[in-house]
This record gives sequence, C-alpha cells and structure tokens, in this order.
Amino acid sequence: MMREAKLPYIVVVTNPTTGGVTASYAMLGDVQIAEPGALIGFAGARVIEQTSAKNCRTDFSARNI
Repeated sequence: MMREAKLPYIVVVTNPTTGGVTASYAMLGDVQIAEPGALIGFAGARVIEQTSAKNCRTDFSARNI
C-alpha cells in the first residue's frame, strides 16, 4: 500500500529488535531508524545460546553500530 501510494515506509525500532520482528518487517522499510545503542539482530541471545550451546556475554549488545 505504501509503495502504491508512493510513500516511504519508515520503520522505527527500539531496543531490542530481533528475530521475527527483524525478519518480518523491520528490514523491509525504505528507511530504518533505531534508538542509540539499540540491539538490532536477526536472532536474539536466547536463540543464539540454544543453537550454539554457548552462553552469550552478559553485556551482549550491538555497541559498535
């Protein structure tokens, strides 16, 4: 609908935005805006830990964005 109306699709994401939200719609926008220091990822800490059988660091974050 946004494309047909020739309007930009602007996504505003908050900390954390991971998993299904990221895959479903957050990265489909024309412009993504995130709060400073927000963790944005395809998988969250829980999924990473279950998949790799290793614990994520306690400061697991995306600080270097």
